[in-house]
Amino acid sequence: MPSDDLRLGTARLLEGDVPGACAALVRAVAAAPDDPAARHNHAVALRLAGAVGRALEEADAALVLGATGAPPLAHAGLLLLLAGDVPAAIARYRQALAVDPSHAVSLAYLGHALRLRGDRAGAVGCLER
Repeated sequence: MPSDDLRLGTARLLEGDVPGACAALVRAVAAAPDDPAARHNHAVALRLAGAVGRALEEADAALVLGATGAPPLAHAGLLLLLAGDVPAAIARYRQALAVDPSHAVSLAYLGHALRLRGDRAGAVGCLER
């Protein structure tokens, strides 16, 4: 069952209150450092706050702790892309698509990353799926 701070942090994210989300999610992670949902949501809040490096650490922790599904993998890919690691981002997007081949966010981000790498045909292929 999610903690009160995890629920509050998630609600604050949805409201666009990034500082409030970060504060609540820091408490959620401190109270339950092995909770992949708390780590993933904290990573989202950190990215929105502009702390990409720290967000990537939290996203990786969430995955190691068992975060499942395409969204956490796609978010990790986005963070890698923002950090400038296009090949690693592409690998994460492909992992997300292996879990859910129709995950629209992963397809869009993969197409963008492929275009950055100069693979126009691959990028167009993502749009056509």
